[in-house]
Amino acid sequence: MNRVRSRPAFAYLFGALALLLASCNESVSRSGTRSLQILSGSENESLQPLLDEFNSTHGAQVKLVSRGSVEIMRFLQDDSTGYDAVWPANSIWISLGDRSNRVKFLQPVAITPVVLGVRDSLARSLGWVGRELKTAQIAQAVRTGKLRFAMTSATQSNSGAAAFLGFLQAFKGGDDPLQVADLENKQLREQVREILKGVNRTSGSSGWLKDLFLASQYDAMVNYESVLLETNRALVATGRKPLRILYPEDGLSLSDSPLGFLASGDSAKQNLFLEFQAWMRSAPVQAKLSASGRRPGVAGAVFSPDPAVWDTSWGVQPGRILSPFPFPSSEVIRQALDLYQTELRKPSHTVFCLDFSGSMGGDRIQELRRAMRILLTPTEARRNLLQPASEDTLDFLAFSNRILWKGRAVGRDTAALLAIADSLDRLEPTGGTAIHSAAQQALHLFGAGGAQTHVQAVVLLTDGMSNEGLGAPEFQSFYQEFHRDIPVFSIRFGEASQSQLDDIAATTSSRVFDGTKDLARSFRQVRGYN
Repeated sequence: MNRVRSRPAFAYLFGALALLLASCNESVSRSGTRSLQILSGSENESLQPLLDEFNSTHGAQVKLVSRGSVEIMRFLQDDSTGYDAVWPANSIWISLGDRSNRVKFLQPVAITPVVLGVRDSLARSLGWVGRELKTAQIAQAVRTGKLRFAMTSATQSNSGAAAFLGFLQAFKGGDDPLQVADLENKQLREQVREILKGVNRTSGSSGWLKDLFLASQYDAMVNYESVLLETNRALVATGRKPLRILYPEDGLSLSDSPLGFLASGDSAKQNLFLEFQAWMRSAPVQAKLSASGRRPGVAGAVFSPDPAVWDTSWGVQPGRILSPFPFPSSEVIRQALDLYQTELRKPSHTVFCLDFSGSMGGDRIQELRRAMRILLTPTEARRNLLQPASEDTLDFLAFSNRILWKGRAVGRDTAALLAIADSLDRLEPTGGTAIHSAAQQALHLFGAGGAQTHVQAVVLLTDGMSNEGLGAPEFQSFYQEFHRDIPVFSIRFGEASQSQLDDIAATTSSRVFDGTKDLARSFRQVRGYN
C-alpha cells in the first residue's frame, strides 16, 4: 500500500469539527476576501476548471501557484511564508521539508502511478505488449540502444524522483524498503546508472515534459498515468498515434496528491481551506477527477472510469490492483537524491551564456553574480540539490556584442567552480547585445556524439534585445542545419525581449524562464532541465 505520512487522528477530528462549525459566510480572511494561495505541483495545473467551479459556487478565490517538488520542500524547510497551503504530488516532499510540523489537516486528494509511455510500434517490437514489464527489461532495451526516454529530474520533480526510487527498489529486489546500506551497493549503483543512460531529454516539470513530447518527436516518456492520458488525448486529437502505457511491475510508485494547510492563526483561512479540501474529496468531485485521468484519493470512493478517457486500447489499466513499492525513510530518500545528483544520473554538459552587456550594470550584475554563487558554491548547490556530478561539464560564456570571457569546470572540481565565480565577480559589463551570435557560439562547444554520454543544453541569460550580430532568421537557419537536439533555455531579465526569446525556445524545443523577480530561483529551475 502507498504510505501517506499522516498527522495524529485527533487533528483530523478537530479539522472535521471546525468544518462543521464554520459557515461559508464566516470564512472571510482578515483582508476581507475569501482567498487561498496554494503552493502546488505543476501536475495540478490541469485541474484549473475544478478550481474555477469551486470559486464560482463558493464565492472564493482559491489560486494555485505552480512550483517543483524540491521548491515546495525548500519552502517548508525554510519556514517561508506567503502561501496558505501546499499541494505537492507526493507526501515524501512534506516529510522531507516540514521540519516545524507546520502542515496541518493533510489528506490525499487523488492517486496516480508513475508509468512509462512508449511509442506503440516500439513497444510491440520490444515484446512489451500484453505482458508484465520488468525494470530489467527497460534496462536491457537501453543497453542495446533500442530505447531512449524523457524523464523529469529526480532532484527537481516528483515524477522523476518516484521513477528513480522505483529503479533502486526494483534492482534491490524484495519487499522491504530501501536502506542506506543498499545505496552503498556497487552493483545496485551500476544497474541504476545504466538505465539512466537512456534519458535523452530531462525537465524540471512533469507538465512541461508533456508539452515537449507533443511538440517534438520522441520515443518514450516516464510520467504520471494522468499526464500520459492527457498526452494521448492530445496526440489523437491531432491525428497522431497514442503512446502505449506500461506499468513496471517491480518498481511502481504511487503519488497521493496530499493537500495540507499551513498553520497561521487565521481561522477564516483555515475554515476556507477545510471547505475546499472537503469539496475536493467529495464523491462528485472525485468522479470529476477520474475524468481527468486520476484515481480516487478517498478510501472507498466509487471509481467508474470513463472509457473515452481511460481507453484500454492504449494499455491503460484502470482496473489494475496497484502494488507500489514501500517508500523508504526520509533520511534514505535524501541520501538517494544526493546520490542521483552526484553519481547516478546521466551526466550533463551545460553552457551558461551570460549577458554582460552595458545594460547589465549596477544591481543587475550583482544579482547575476549572487545567482551564480548559488550554483558554483558546493554547500549552496547541495542545499538546492544542484551539485555537479563527477562527469558533468560546465562551460561559461560572458558576452555582449562579442564573447568577453570563457570558463570551464569539469566534475566536482571545487577550486575550478569557485575560480569561475571569482572571474565573474571581476568581469564588468560593457558593449551591446548579440544574443543569437552568443547562442550559436555556445552550441559550437558541443562535440560530436556527446548526446550519447551527456544531457546537453544551453542556458542563456539576457536583460535586453539583440541588436548586433546574427538575427533570428539566421539563427533559425543555422539551427536547422545544425541537426542536433540541443535546447537553448532562456532566462528573461530586465527588459529582455520576450518575443526574441520565445522564438529561440520554439526553434530549439525549449522554454523561457522569468528571472525578473527572482533570478536565483530561475537558475535553480533551469538546472532541472539539463
